[in-house]
Amino acid sequence: MTKSKGIGKGGARPGAGRRPRVATVDWNAVGRAYFTGSAPLDEILSSFDLSHGDLLAFAATNHWMIQRPTKPHPDDLGNLASALAMEMFSVDGVANRAPRFVAAMTALGARDVDIAEALQIGLPALRAEFGRELSRK
Repeated sequence: MTKSKGIGKGGARPGAGRRPRVATVDWNAVGRAYFTGSAPLDEILSSFDLSHGDLLAFAATNHWMIQRPTKPHPDDLGNLASALAMEMFSVDGVANRAPRFVAAMTALGARDVDIAEALQIGLPALRAEFGRELSRK
């Protein structure tokens, strides 16, 4: 017995699978609304026209923690670290966040090598791109 090769006999059916998103989602705005706001998750998702699945897929790919912490983590660095995190989410655009992050970490006394590791760049690149922020020690 052989397999039939006729049309409509197996294979992917038209329209099957996940539909591509037509509109581009501003994930920075979603993150700011979720992590710095107090609105319920359902309200945030509906305001950005997202489903819970869209959020979960993006969060898994980008290592977001979906649950808002209800109590401090035992390894939490305290209010200063929380203030730094809130400040980073309040800045529009990744290009604007990095200089603020470097300046804040420098003010906190972080080593250049640790800052470079956090930004996932080499030490020479850190010093070349963020020399002004690093000189504020």
